[in-house]
Amino acid sequence: MSGVYEGYPTRHIWYEPINSLIKKFLTEGRAEVTDEFKDGNPRWVRATVNLDDHIVIPGLDPDAVAADPDQAVEDYVASLSRLPMDRSRPLWEFHFLDFPTSVAAATVAVRVQHSLADGMSLLTLLMACTRRAADPTRLPAMPPPPARSGPVFARPRPPASAGALPFALWLWSYVVLAWHTVEDVVAFVALILFVRKRPPPPQTLRAYDPQPR
Repeated sequence: MSGVYEGYPTRHIWYEPINSLIKKFLTEGRAEVTDEFKDGNPRWVRATVNLDDHIVIPGLDPDAVAADPDQAVEDYVASLSRLPMDRSRPLWEFHFLDFPTSVAAATVAVRVQHSLADGMSLLTLLMACTRRAADPTRLPAMPPPPARSGPVFARPRPPASAGALPFALWLWSYVVLAWHTVEDVVAFVALILFVRKRPPPPQTLRAYDPQPR
């Protein structure tokens, strides 16, 4: 999967900031190769980082993209899990899908081998490498959480509004909880102060008889 770089503005937006960070912090990376001279197990070796080797612009079917761009993005991202990564270079890639969808003007799929870092660290690093389009000096804002509805997500009704009996039961449950908490704390402190460790039971030692019977 490859393509020409001209005519892909998304690639140019990402290229310079990422490339500047690589030159500043990551002049060398690590690649996983197979050591055929020892035991055949994979091992890590130093490798020179070239950003152009990690940028992929796939040549997708124009008819499929025009018919349903959202589905084209989903199909392509799903296909990445079935394709092996090139182990001759550091195991991370940027896949640029520069066509509009229902939620974005373009899509960038970041593919990273899990041995480099965990998902949360990679997402934090990715967000730190990007800036807002309206204000390049500020970090992007995370989207708000989606609104959830249903009885599970509904806010509990104040106990007093349900009547005297439900409010009394609700209050009594907290009294019982407090009582059991105090009881457990007192029992734990008494166990530490007054209960001594019992000696182990005596064991009967038998003489070793080397002669089998």
